[in-house]
Order: sequence, then structure tokens, then C-alpha cells
Amino acid sequence: MKSKINEMYAQGLLTAGGIANAIASGWITDADAVSILGEEDGLAAAKTARIAQSKAALAAYLEAHPIQWTDGAYYAITADKQQQLASKIMAATMAQTLSADYRLTWNSTGEVCREWTLSDLSALAFAIDARVTALVTYQQTQEVAMRGAETLDDLRAVTVDYDSVGGTDAAGG
Repeated sequence: MKSKINEMYAQGLLTAGGIANAIASGWITDADAVSILGEEDGLAAAKTARIAQSKAALAAYLEAHPIQWTDGAYYAITADKQQQLASKIMAATMAQTLSADYRLTWNSTGEVCREWTLSDLSALAFAIDARVTALVTYQQTQEVAMRGAETLDDLRAVTVDYDSVGGTDAAGG
């Protein structure tokens, strides 16, 4: 694959960004990128790829690690679910302000929606926010370290391990 990518780059069919995508996709290594692009541009492509990989790994981690709440159930913490939850809380808050009827519901992972109080659902939202903020802060810290790497070895030394991020859920896990 390296020879094909090298050929495409030499023919102007692939940019340095394409090389970064090839690293992120696992088609070539970061060392291959350096041999194709040269030390400086290869390192830049490797940094771009590692940062993209860390962001994709965060999204996958959020998907695979719902938060356990005080009721013992697990609740998804993906970006999509966070957005939906914020929308539900906003709608319930507006309904409360307007003294309008509103049935506030939310579901645990793999279950149907059940009714919640605004206070209880807000508490869940705060817990989700605290967990996600810790994970995003960790990703950003690792990204800054990746951007600061001066060599491939420096870049490779930056680990991304979302399991290492502290913070417990409401059930103590």
C-alpha cells in the first residue's frame, strides 16, 4: 500500500492531508509518511492522523461507556444523546415557565422512555456533563502534547487511554 500511496503522492493525486488520512486508516505507518513527505511534513501528517484517531477513539469510548446512574440503570453519553437531553430539558423548562403541560421522558440504554422530574433529569445531565468534560479535557490535553511533539518518537510517546481518566458515575463506578 505504501508504494501505491507514494506513487499517488508523486503524481499529485494525493495531498499531505491524504497521507494523514492514510495513516489514520492504517494503510501506512507514520514512518512511511516521513519517507514519502520528508521529516517535517511527515511528522505534521502523523500529528494530524494521531489527533483524528484520538477524537474518533473518544467518540467510540463515549458510545461504549454509558454512565450508571443512582437508579442502577445505564444512560448513553454520546454527543447525540447529550444534545437530545439538553433539548428535552430546555423544552421542560420552557413548559414549566409557561405553566404548560409537558411530559418529560428519558430512557436508559436499551429501554423505553419513562417519565422524569425536571430536577432528577437535570441531575443526570450534570453527571453526564461532568464525565464527558473530564474525557474531553483529557483528549484536548493529549492533543496539545501531540501538536508539541518534535519527533515521531515524541509523538508515539503520547498515549491515549480513556480508561485512565478519573471520575466516577453517580453509582460509584
